[in-house]
Amino acid sequence: MVPIGLAPYNFLVCGLLVAALGGAAYGSYHFWEDGVTLAVGCWLVVSPWALKFRDEAVPGAIAIIAGGALALLAVWVLVAKRSQGLEKR
Repeated sequence: MVPIGLAPYNFLVCGLLVAALGGAAYGSYHFWEDGVTLAVGCWLVVSPWALKFRDEAVPGAIAIIAGGALALLAVWVLVAKRSQGLEKR
């Protein structure tokens, strides 16, 4: 078995979590799903340093880019929901 490090497991867990949150948020106007999605995006950005795989160029770059995009989209959804008055807590 080839040692692959923590990066693939990190991506797998984060991807499954985002997929589950997307399913929960579908048609929902609650903020908690989008807040957790924002937290997952922020985790992906810092995970190369926290899990010490920043020296691996490709997984580190993918985590930073994907996490940044996910966090940016989550903020966009939160702002849109708030500006449209779709708040349910």
